[in-house]
Amino acid sequence: MPTFRKAAIRKCCARTCARNWASRPATTRSPPGRFAAKADAPVLLIHGKDDTVVAYRQSTTMADALKDAGKPYEMVTLASEDHWLSREETRKRMLSETMRFVQKYNPAD
Repeated sequence: MPTFRKAAIRKCCARTCARNWASRPATTRSPPGRFAAKADAPVLLIHGKDDTVVAYRQSTTMADALKDAGKPYEMVTLASEDHWLSREETRKRMLSETMRFVQKYNPAD
């Protein structure tokens, strides 16, 4: 298949997918919105506010869905942090928040 034809097909598919995605209710656009009610353990959400790989809204959508479902959760927002936790101070915060969460919901004794 000629390259220009492949590009046209990809462009058409992208437009169709975007249209279908945008027409869905916000809580079903991402898996978190659909499956939050099935959570059977407390959930810790940690998200960098400046993440360009996964939209910060993904975590807030999940938090809202967990709250609506009456599930225990905590959300930690890492200000000025990206997807890869590039800054040392936020890596340390992520680790300390994770340890605190595990000790709260799954203590050693």
